[in-house]
Amino acid sequence: MYNMVMKVSKTYRLSSKAIMKIEALVEKLDISATEVIERAVEEFYSKEIKGL
Repeated sequence: MYNMVMKVSKTYRLSSKAIMKIEALVEKLDISATEVIERAVEEFYSKEIKGL
């Protein structure tokens, strides 16, 4: 899971704060990596993605 988070953090250039929130979601909600990544991207980059 950690490798997945690091791979995504490089892809989307997530901040350390974003990575910590992703890790917290994984631990707290016990959901799949894909769901965590989707939530993180939506939460932190929704404006940038919509602007593309």
